[in-house]
Amino acid sequence: MKSFMQLILAALFTFSLAACSDNADTPAEKVGETMEDAADTVSDAVDNDGAMENAGEAVDDAMSDAKDAMEDASEDMKDVAEDAGEKMDAMAEDLKD
Repeated sequence: MKSFMQLILAALFTFSLAACSDNADTPAEKVGETMEDAADTVSDAVDNDGAMENAGEAVDDAMSDAKDAMEDASEDMKDVAEDAGEKMDAMAEDLKD
């Protein structure tokens, strides 16, 4: 179980590092922060010598939070991409004129 928790924490840490950028308001940054919070929750459950049940619930909660954050970030990125596409189309039209 300990190696499983270490694997989850390592994955969450890796994803949070990948989400770093200069702009703290990016969807990826929000996902990274959520994943860091989830990792802290898992770590707290394990470090406090809580029951395995508590650790399992913490993992479930952390993974659920990470899933929700990923879905939200995906929707946000889709919106940003659509907006950028519309702006590029408008710029292309302006250049034709």
